[in-house]
Order: sequence, then C-alpha cells, then structure tokens
Amino acid sequence: MTPSQGGRWQSVRVALVADLFASGSTMFQGGAERHLLHLALAMTEAGIECCIFQPGGRGATYAVGGVEVRTRPVGRHRLWSRLAHRAIAEGWTHLYFKYLEHVPAGLPRDRVSATQHGVYWDIPYETHGRPWYPGGAAARGYLPAWRAWQIAKSFSGLHRCSAVSAMDTSFLRVTQALWPASRGRIFVTAPFCDISRPAPEALAAARLPGDLEAVIAATHAAAGSVVLVPRNLSLVRGESWLPQIFTMVARKHAVVFIVTGQFLGHLDNTWRSARLVAADAAARRLPGGKASSLIHLRSCPRDTMAALYAAADIVLIPTFAHEGASLAAAEAMAFEKPVVATNVGGLSDTLDAGWSAAVTRPDPASIASAILHLAADPHLRHTLATNARLKAAACFTMDSWRKSQLPFFAAAGWLPPPGK
Repeated sequence: MTPSQGGRWQSVRVALVADLFASGSTMFQGGAERHLLHLALAMTEAGIECCIFQPGGRGATYAVGGVEVRTRPVGRHRLWSRLAHRAIAEGWTHLYFKYLEHVPAGLPRDRVSATQHGVYWDIPYETHGRPWYPGGAAARGYLPAWRAWQIAKSFSGLHRCSAVSAMDTSFLRVTQALWPASRGRIFVTAPFCDISRPAPEALAAARLPGDLEAVIAATHAAAGSVVLVPRNLSLVRGESWLPQIFTMVARKHAVVFIVTGQFLGHLDNTWRSARLVAADAAARRLPGGKASSLIHLRSCPRDTMAALYAAADIVLIPTFAHEGASLAAAEAMAFEKPVVATNVGGLSDTLDAGWSAAVTRPDPASIASAILHLAADPHLRHTLATNARLKAAACFTMDSWRKSQLPFFAAAGWLPPPGK
C-alpha cells in the first residue's frame, strides 16, 4: 500500500521489470530468474499485487507458476525506461527492476526498487589467463576503465531507488566505503534452496543420464571421488580454469568431474566445449594418473539435479569473479555435501571456511589442493557436510527466505507501517 493525501493507504501494484523468459519461453533456470519468480510469489503471499513486465516481439499476457507475466513490444533504444513507462501507463504504481543497473533516470525514486546481484566489477587481470578475456591481453588496458564505468552504473542505480535488495554483503561494504549515507537503502538477504531433497527411496529410484551410474560406481570402486560442478559456464564462473583444475586432481586421485549447465555469453561455444572434451581425453593418457573423466551434461531437469547432488562426494564452485548469493552452494549444503569454493563475493557470506566448506584463493592450484585434501579425509568431508546441512536448514529454506524479504518490502513502500 502507499500513502494518499488523506492519510489513508491505497493499494500497491508492483510491476517487476525484467527479461525473465527469453523468446516467450517459460523456462527459468538461471539464479536471477529463479530469484525473481520466487520474489513475485513472496510478494503475492504478503498481499502485494504484482506482475512481471518483460520485453518481447508481441504483446501477450500469461501466467507462469501462478505469477502474471505481460510481454510488451518495446524498442531496444531506452528499453528499460520504455518498459517502465508502459507499466505505469497500465496502472502499476511501483516499479521493481531485476537488475540495479537497469534502473533508468527520470522515475519517482520513492516508487522504484531493484535487486543488486553481487559486485561484478571485481574481475582481476591475470597474466597467465589472458586468453580467457575478451580481447585477450588488451584486457590489461580496458579493465580499469570498465570497472570505473560499472561502479558508476551501480551507484547511479542505487541513488535512483528507495530500497535495494542485495544478494550478498559486498555491495553494502563498497557503499559503506564510498557512499556511506546510502547504506540504509540496501537490504541483504540470504540465498535459498528451491530443490527438494527427495526421500531415500525416491533417490534410489532416480535415474542418472546415460551410463553415468556405471561411471560413478567404477570411480567409487577405485576409491575415487565424484565432484559435481553445478554451474552455468563462463569466465567469471571458472570455466576457463576448470580443465586445469581437473587435470591437477586427476594426476593424483581417481575422480569424475560432472559439469552441468550451459555456456554463458556470446562466444563461440564449439572451442569452449572442445576444451572440456580435451581435458577428459588427456586425463586418460596421464602417465601414472588415475582412471578419471570429465563429463559435461549441460542443462539438467530439477529431478536429475537432485540425483546428481545426492551422488556427489564433493561440490565445486570454482568462481573467478562476480559472485552474488550462490544458489548452487545453498543447494549443495541442503543436500549435506561438502563444498569447495573460492573466497569471492557472496560465497564468503554463504559458506563458513573450515566449518561448512573448504574456501580457497581463486586460483587453480589452490582449488585442486582443496579437492585433494577433502578426497583424502573422509572424516573432514563428513564434518563439513553435517555442518553445511545444519546451516542450510537454519538459513536457506524457502520459508526463511520469504520472511527475510519483509523488511525490504516495507522499505520499498509495498507494505504499510505497523498499525496502518
């Protein structure tokens, strides 16, 4: 609700401005997309009327998961501004943007809010990794200017909002350092796990893709480990050094890396996929190496992901940069699995180094060493997994996540003050 001139409260209608369902698809596999849909459901549960506005080739209205979605044709020029004004013209009183950086100028700040999905300008330049970057070695020159530009965009968005929901504490810490007067607009919420942990009998009946069950059984028979990498793949998510990490581990320990998720970005995926295939082939030829393999499954349905989490001995989150609240880390913890992750962004909020996870420097040697250390110590794996499950049950359930949104809803002006 929102205040009227007479002191009473009028109904609030919130338009969530986003590019949620590409090309009209109703698939929402990415973390940002899942967050937005769950946010809309939490708003509905709190009595807030909401609707998702997204750009599209033609006008359409439909429902996904109980949430109304309106697709509206708008040009690419000033896309988010045009879509926001279209929502206002259709009677929606408040605007929420999927990304803070999408918030345009010229809107009433007391009616605008957004989500900040983690600091993403923290990409360092690593000399040994120059082939990873767009432009290769030229990244040494353009990254500082790019970072400054992205920081300016994020703070411009913050100053245009009444409230911002942050996926981790990194943006709050940067704001405290650079613009301390604005820190009160930022509300940090924990990640969530929206994949149900099946009963043991259901897991026993679950079928894994292809001959994966046989590969996992053979790996365990050889006293090896199953490492699940439940991530879409890109430079910042560790794709570029994943073959190197796998090779380092395979030289000393029988292991199968199971990689899920699509390649992100606009690069040619052929050579990217070939690097994973080549790493798998090279592991089979390692002199003195153990029987190991790297398998890329691409996107998997939710029930298959549940079976993969259950089958894994270790879950790997090899982030290089740009990490908000990792839903994959929360899922692994809910499935009582030890996690190896880097100390990047929101991972340091989600995971407790040495208690619920092995948290390392973001470099291949450190990550591989942590995997080998866990693989050699079943007692440590059990301890980390038990603690991870306890934290997930206390912090990452959907019920606790929905409740954590209420202060943000109130700050955004979507809920009346107590007693109104």
